[in-house]
Order: sequence, then C-alpha cells, then structure tokens
Amino acid sequence: MRISESRIRQIVREEARRALREGEKEFDEGGGGENTLAAVIDRFMDDGPRMWMRVSNDFHEMAAGGDLDGVRESQYPGWSDEDFRRVARTLDKHFGL
Repeated sequence: MRISESRIRQIVREEARRALREGEKEFDEGGGGENTLAAVIDRFMDDGPRMWMRVSNDFHEMAAGGDLDGVRESQYPGWSDEDFRRVARTLDKHFGL
C-alpha cells in the first residue's frame, strides 16, 4: 500500500499537534502555569533540548501569527508575535539551533 505525500504531511501535522498538547500539559504541570516570557524560557531551559525540539516549530509558527488550533490564545493569552519570536530566538541560541 502506498501513502501519498499529502497524507504523510497530514499525519505529521496531527502528531505535532498531539505532541504540543501533551507537552503543554506537562509544561503547565511542571511550572505552575505561569506563562510570562521569563517563566516560559526558564522552564524550557530546565526541560532541556528535547522538549524545545518538540515545540520549537510551533513557537516559530506562532511568532509568524499562527494560532495552532487555539493553543496560542488558550496558553499564551495576550502574547504578541514578538513575544514568541523572543522566546524562540533565546531558546534556539541557548540550545545551539
């Protein structure tokens, strides 16, 4: 059986969203739910590069104005595109990406 490229892309997007939701749940449980810029950066630094690798594309997408099925508004209300860019730049640099 052959799988089309569009189906593979759809599966990857669905898996990325699932991983983000799981990561956000773990993230909130571990950090008390405070989502200031400094708190988010500190939590990802503490969690290490694997967690950042799981969600970095999502932060870059939100930095470009994306919302990822409401994650931006539900988890980071009031954040600007620049806030997401700042987190992404800081963590990319920290983890050498």
